[in-house]
Amino acid sequence: MVRFQGAVTWYTINLDSPPSKRWTEIITDKKKELVSMVQAIRDLADAFVPSGRLEELVDRALPMMIDTLPYPFNEEMKGIATASGVPLGEVILFNIFYEIFTVCTSLVAEDPRGILEWILGKRDGRWMSFLTRSVLENAT
Repeated sequence: MVRFQGAVTWYTINLDSPPSKRWTEIITDKKKELVSMVQAIRDLADAFVPSGRLEELVDRALPMMIDTLPYPFNEEMKGIATASGVPLGEVILFNIFYEIFTVCTSLVAEDPRGILEWILGKRDGRWMSFLTRSVLENAT
């Protein structure tokens, strides 16, 4: 088992800042790690599609959809791409990857008794799971 050892840096995200600037400090501090992770994913994609056409498609096609994504998330992704130097298409892909490949979404709501989370999936069009605050608290 590998465990992280060392100090954990704390960041405060000011939601009153322009969305394109909110993540700049973190991305600047973690740019090396982010670029390394992105390269590892590129290498994995190249193992399946060695022509590089998948990366080319992501980098060319996905940026065209940025303005169709909800505000402020679209502006945050633009800011992350600018601060990191990672192509916008790849930033978009990494942000929507879970929804695309698992066909799953999550709805989180709070009622007077606590937080409830429903995870929806396409499987038979039914609720896939249901978590309460106590389950979430005891799981961490």
